[in-house]
Amino acid sequence: MNKTTNLPPQGSGHAHATLFDLEGMLAYLRKSYPNNVGHNVEALTGIPAATVDNWMQRRSSPQRDHLMSLIAAYGPPFLKACYAREPEWMPAALQGWRLDQINQEIAALERERCNIESCTYHGPE
Repeated sequence: MNKTTNLPPQGSGHAHATLFDLEGMLAYLRKSYPNNVGHNVEALTGIPAATVDNWMQRRSSPQRDHLMSLIAAYGPPFLKACYAREPEWMPAALQGWRLDQINQEIAALERERCNIESCTYHGPE
């Protein structure tokens, strides 16, 4: 107990302190980029390669703003890798994300087909 606040030390025994899985995050990045993790992450997110390399060497952990950039860039599959225990809502998030990806791929193929056939594409951009 802290003598001033009469509260237990921050993070001792609280579930929220163990939600983040650094090893899972690092494994996701390694799998995504078997070579030059830092440079590839920097190219996509703007996070300096040296910072990413420090994470990979376990010299530091990502700060909140970097985690947000990574989640925005890699989506729910990355977020899933960062959880020590998968939340109940994760399967629905992964499914929605994948369906969106598929729809984008279909739209790109339809645009390409119209370019080849010299037609006017009327689908989503």
